[in-house]
Amino acid sequence: PKPWDEAKAKQAFDAFRVRNGFAEEEARILVTTIPDTVMKPEVWHKYRMTDLASTAKVHYVHVLTAPSKTFVVGYTNFRDFDGTSCFNLIKGFVATYYDGEAPL
Repeated sequence: PKPWDEAKAKQAFDAFRVRNGFAEEEARILVTTIPDTVMKPEVWHKYRMTDLASTAKVHYVHVLTAPSKTFVVGYTNFRDFDGTSCFNLIKGFVATYYDGEAPL
């Protein structure tokens, strides 16, 4: 697999954010390059950034990219949105990255 492109990820996130009516302070993205040796449990233990959730009123997406894998982590505000809505935000962002069009 090809690693995610940071610029493309940020562009896709902004397109999805704008298309769905989120202001910049309501949804943010951070892309971090990680070694290929990082496994799923380490993403939670080493790269968890719970303080990021407080910097976005609604959603924060953290994309961790390695040469052969990508992890997309969402930090969300469950006070305003239910779990399905939060999942759909991540799903829509990933779809925008691959399809080039931001779904509603």
